[in-house]
Amino acid sequence: MVYKTPNSLYNNYSAVSGEDKVTALDGGDVPQIDKREMILRFMEAHQIPLRPKEIYGGLVAEREITFSYRTVQNKISDLRDEGLVKRVSIDADEGEIMDIPEEESGRRAYYMITQAGLDSLS
Repeated sequence: MVYKTPNSLYNNYSAVSGEDKVTALDGGDVPQIDKREMILRFMEAHQIPLRPKEIYGGLVAEREITFSYRTVQNKISDLRDEGLVKRVSIDADEGEIMDIPEEESGRRAYYMITQAGLDSLS
């Protein structure tokens, strides 16, 4: 006998976005995962400056994600455009974390969740 879980048991609403949800297997009755929300929740849990590769590695280790590093990069860029995360640099001499101005957008950076990002999760 095959047991099938009804789709109505899963809440497909995302606090961050009603869009951009994926399932682990196409066509299956699997709970949907919102990549954007997963990234924000990871950043909320850590609240330290992180590079995209560190975010990706942390998600692989802690959440066993199956999406790519490139996807994480793209989602971080989207989250930044929406003001949910910000680009920062670490001044080792002064021991400060500083926002990176938009005009320096080509520079490599660390990312931190913003207050707006935290508010979107509550």
